[in-house]
Amino acid sequence: MDEADSRCRRHDLHLRQRRQCLDRLADGRRYRQGRIVRPPGPLQDDRPDRLDLDRAVGLDHHHPPGRQGWGAVVYEDNCPFNITYSITTLGGSPTGLQPFQPWPIGQYLVTYSATDTSGNLTDNVCQFQIDVKDGVNPVSTDCSKSIDVFISDTNCSPYVEVLKPVTFDCSALTYTYTISGSTTGSGTGDASGYFNLGTSNVVWQIIDIEGNQITCQHNITVIDTIMPTANCHTDVTYCIDAVGPVYYPELNDNCKFSIDSTITQLNNSIGVYPYVYIVTDSSGNTTTCTTTYSVVDYDDIVLLYSNTNIYTIEEAVAPEPLFVSGGEFYTSPAGLSISPSTGVINGKSSKVGNYLICYDTKSNCPDTSCIEITISEFNLFVPNGVSNNNDGMNDVWEIKNLNYYPNNSVKIYNRWGSPVFQAAPYLNNWQGQSDASLSIGNELTSGTYYYILELGDNSEPRKGAIKLKID
Repeated sequence: MDEADSRCRRHDLHLRQRRQCLDRLADGRRYRQGRIVRPPGPLQDDRPDRLDLDRAVGLDHHHPPGRQGWGAVVYEDNCPFNITYSITTLGGSPTGLQPFQPWPIGQYLVTYSATDTSGNLTDNVCQFQIDVKDGVNPVSTDCSKSIDVFISDTNCSPYVEVLKPVTFDCSALTYTYTISGSTTGSGTGDASGYFNLGTSNVVWQIIDIEGNQITCQHNITVIDTIMPTANCHTDVTYCIDAVGPVYYPELNDNCKFSIDSTITQLNNSIGVYPYVYIVTDSSGNTTTCTTTYSVVDYDDIVLLYSNTNIYTIEEAVAPEPLFVSGGEFYTSPAGLSISPSTGVINGKSSKVGNYLICYDTKSNCPDTSCIEITISEFNLFVPNGVSNNNDGMNDVWEIKNLNYYPNNSVKIYNRWGSPVFQAAPYLNNWQGQSDASLSIGNELTSGTYYYILELGDNSEPRKGAIKLKID
């Protein structure tokens, strides 16, 4: 390159202006495009050897390859000629790429040459390098997200599928994450795994091969809505001199829990003492249960019957009311018919004798009271004579205590076995007269008569003689 060529280049003239400059400065030689070219070879225009994508080529991040193009390369010759070019990687491998078509990211070498119709080839080539670069950050469609996970079983650290954010870029991406909060960890790609109760923050750094990057965060909150269970002991009653232990409730929860209690101190004083237990798990779910402790005095009872001499004709003799119910009656020795729950005595079903009856309150602080009862034979007194003389003595045949046998019946016969009187029931009103339906006359004569007495209680009939004296 001579001084004239350098002068034209220093002025950075357009190609055609540069040619005119060289023509004016030529000394018999031809100057084309700042290079000395000997005819008949074609003249090649120099091109920039590098085209920076950031300045010259726009890159749409939704389409990984960029569309590459450049201005025409100018050649001159005295005859027609053909221009050829090739596009290779910077290492020299053919690519098959075409100008103004999508190119992937990379470094490429574009080489131009020209051949005229006579087969003359340029003594030099036009080459320039194109670097296809990505200057746009990746784009994510779910960069920020919150995920709530509700516990449905006993696992307090459930497995949660946490997929990496959906991200678009021209090149391959790397995903690196860190987890902080209730769960900690780090890794690459998806962040699925077991997460603890509470909120965990998953932060991704998403970087493409050019170093463009974005930060995305997903918040994972594990929520427990299952209530803890508390099974308190049943209510307890203690006697004043035998206060026992306080029973702790049975507690359970799918996760961690704490317990609090509202307690009135249990001591050897008569009173009611509620123990309220409040159970709260780590998520704030709360339940309560209560055991009430009662400290009482011993029962104080007195067993009484209005009559302690009971006859075998009596069916229901009850004790006086007791202020402590729910206890039990028992007797000694055997032979007394008594209800163990009410204490009612059935004289008819009992054997004659003396008995000890006791009542046990059967409570937490029991008391027992006893009383002696006598079961006596109930005897009827049947007179053996009637004197109807109106002297006020034995004027009427009166059977004592017959009123206790309301189903009784009486028949009276003369010495020949003929009936002279009958009644059912007999009302203690026979004065020696005959029953009109059984004899001709109403008055009977003095003599001996015979009776049959039936009590109506399935017992054997009673028989005997009656002496009748008529004045």
